[in-house]
Amino acid sequence: MNLLQALNAKFPLCTAIVGAGGKTSAMAALARQVEGAAWVTTTAHLGTDQTNIADMHCVLETEKDINPPLWLQQKVTLLTGAITQDNRLHSPAADLLEVIRQAAERSAVHLIFEADGSRSIPLKAPGDHEPPIPAWARQVIVVVGASALGSPLNEQTVFRAGRYAELTSLLEGETITIESVRDMLLHPLGGLKNIPSGAQKAVLFNQAEDPVTRGIIEYIVPDLLAGGYDRIIVGGVKHAPDSLESYW
Repeated sequence: MNLLQALNAKFPLCTAIVGAGGKTSAMAALARQVEGAAWVTTTAHLGTDQTNIADMHCVLETEKDINPPLWLQQKVTLLTGAITQDNRLHSPAADLLEVIRQAAERSAVHLIFEADGSRSIPLKAPGDHEPPIPAWARQVIVVVGASALGSPLNEQTVFRAGRYAELTSLLEGETITIESVRDMLLHPLGGLKNIPSGAQKAVLFNQAEDPVTRGIIEYIVPDLLAGGYDRIIVGGVKHAPDSLESYW
């Protein structure tokens, strides 16, 4: 099954994607898999090299830039703020995000957005101000890059490695275990942080195409479901998009 099928979500989507290890790939996949138009955006930042996930990219700086009729002519439209000095794309301002949300609701358009940043590192623990998930998100996908399993805990494998150590009791330099990933995902200041009440909660273990890795992840699936997640999805969104497994 693909990611949309694995989520078994209500439509239209209003989905925040957080964590690390494939957020943009997941957003791009969902946007292509849904029927009808999809608007993709961010409440954090995107790299300028990620604009190719959409058919059109619109920079929104004032409400005059809001143009739903134009966006509805595309399959996937990327909506961002301006380019930052370090070559990233800002989120649209909060008031513009609200206008986008209202327009998506009126037109029954799928709204999918990254609500975290990880600088392409496979695993992440959220900082004090993260993740910026709007209260109106109806679904949150927490992405975990399974390629980090078995690697040492450091800043190359985990974004905010020090915070990950605090949440899991794993020491920096020690091997990243599936148990530590479980502990981070279940911690109220970890994977569950800032998820709106009532939102569907899913974990996507990305970069998990091989049977050995999938078997390791299956070991913690019951704990994650018992701990409050509605869906656990395992596979490779980019390299094996139609071979995902879903547990609930």
